[in-house]
Amino acid sequence: MSRPLRSAHALNATLLAWVGLAGSLVGADAAWAQASIQIGSIRELEGHSGQREVWLPISLPPDMNPQSQLLISTRPGRAPAATGGASCEAGVDFIAVEDRPFRINPNYPFVPVTICGDTVDESNKYVQVLAKHGTRVGQGEVLIADDDGVPRLLSLSRVRVQRSPFPFIRTPATFEVRLSHAAPNGAEVQIPYFTENGSAVPGGCRFEYQPSTPPLQGQAGFVLKCTGDYEARDDVLRLPAGATQGSFTIQVLGSKSPQSSWFGVRLRQPVNAQLGLANTWSSIADIEPAASSTSSQTDVAPFGRTTVIAPADKLPSERLSVLSLEWQAPDGQPWNTVEQLDLRLSEPAAAGAWWRWERRTGQFSLCQPTYSDGPASRLNARCQVAGGAEPLALGSARLHPKLSRIQGSAPESSRMTVHLTLSFEAQGDNKPGRRALLELAATDRFGNQGGFTPVLDTSIEADIAAR
Repeated sequence: MSRPLRSAHALNATLLAWVGLAGSLVGADAAWAQASIQIGSIRELEGHSGQREVWLPISLPPDMNPQSQLLISTRPGRAPAATGGASCEAGVDFIAVEDRPFRINPNYPFVPVTICGDTVDESNKYVQVLAKHGTRVGQGEVLIADDDGVPRLLSLSRVRVQRSPFPFIRTPATFEVRLSHAAPNGAEVQIPYFTENGSAVPGGCRFEYQPSTPPLQGQAGFVLKCTGDYEARDDVLRLPAGATQGSFTIQVLGSKSPQSSWFGVRLRQPVNAQLGLANTWSSIADIEPAASSTSSQTDVAPFGRTTVIAPADKLPSERLSVLSLEWQAPDGQPWNTVEQLDLRLSEPAAAGAWWRWERRTGQFSLCQPTYSDGPASRLNARCQVAGGAEPLALGSARLHPKLSRIQGSAPESSRMTVHLTLSFEAQGDNKPGRRALLELAATDRFGNQGGFTPVLDTSIEADIAAR
C-alpha cells in the first residue's frame, strides 16, 4: 500500500474512534475490508445559518485505480435522521445528491458533504454518505451536532454619568446588555434586573402641599420636592426575537453636592438565556458631581474626564482647525483599555453618523448605525475606513485623518492626547451663523460604551480673508 493510503487509513481509524462509530462501519473480515471502499464518519457542529462543506476521509482498495470515478450520494441517516434538500432553507439539514460523479485527490483523500446551519434548537441528526464504483460500495456518516442552545450573557456595561445641578432634572444612566447569539426558535429573551444601593441613596421627586405661612400669606399650593441620588428600579429587559443586545435606563437625580457616588445593578436568572457559571451578573453606575457653572473648559466624558485645551472662540470656515483634547481613563486604568473613540457632529445633516478612531489600527473611519443597534448603542456599526488623504465628511464638517492623531503619553499611563484636524463648509452670505457642537464617546475592550459628551461648542464664522 502506498504512503498516502496508509495516512488515509490512519486518519479514518482516528475519526471513527473519536465519534464512537468504528464498530458499525468496519467489518470483521479483513479481506472484505481490503476489497471495499472505506469512508470515515465525523461529528460536525451545525453552525449558524447558511451552508458549508465538511469532509469525510476516504480510501480505495489497492486494486482500484486511484483516479477512478466514484458516484457520491447523501441521504437521511439513522434516527434521528437529517432532512435533505436542494438548497439550505428552513427545515433542510444537508444538500442531498444522488450519484454525483467524483474523483479523489490522492494528496487530499476526502469526500465533501454540504450541511446547512440554522438557529433552531433541535436534536443532533445523522446523514448517510455513500460512495459507489461498480459493485463496490463504501458508507460513512456525518453526525450534525446542534449548537443552538440558549444564549449566554457576554457583557453588562459599566456606566459613568454627570448629574444635573438641579434636583428635579433627571439624567439617564443607560446599561447595555449583549448576548452570545439570538435565542433559538424565535423566542423572546427576558432579563430581570434590579438596583442596589452603594454610596448613592435611592429617592425621587414628588409634589407636596405647601401650606400658607407668613410672609407668603395666601400663596399656599403644591411644591415639587426631590430627595436622593437615583430612582430605584426592579424591572425586566425584554429582547425581541433575533435580538442579541438591548439596554435599560436608570434615572439619576440632580444635585449640587460636590461628592461623587455610585449604585449597583444586578441581573436575575433570565428566561431563554443564561448568566453563566457564576449565575449572577452585576455592574456599577458612577455618578459624577454637576459641572461648575463658572467653567466651560471641563466636561465629564465616558470613562474619564475630557478637557478642551485648544480651539478659539470662533472657527473660520474652509480653514483647517486643530481641536486638541486631553483624555484620562477612570480609576487609574491605562489609556489602552479603550478600543474606540467616537466623535459626532450634532446637526441634522450628519444623519446620525459619526467618526471613529480604532486603537489597534490607529485608523479613522466614518460609521453609520445599523438596524440591530438600539438608539444608544454603536456595537454593530457599519464603518468605512478613510483612504489616502481624503477627508471624512460628516454634515458640514470634515475630518482630515492624515493630519489627525490620538496617542497615549506612556504604556501604563491613564492619559492620552487627541489632536483632530477639522474644516467646515463655507456659509453663504444670506445664511445665518452656524454652531458647531462636537461630542465624544468611548468604548472599552469589553464592549462597554459611554454616551456622547460635548467637547466643543463654538460658532463657525465666514472666512473673509479667503474670498
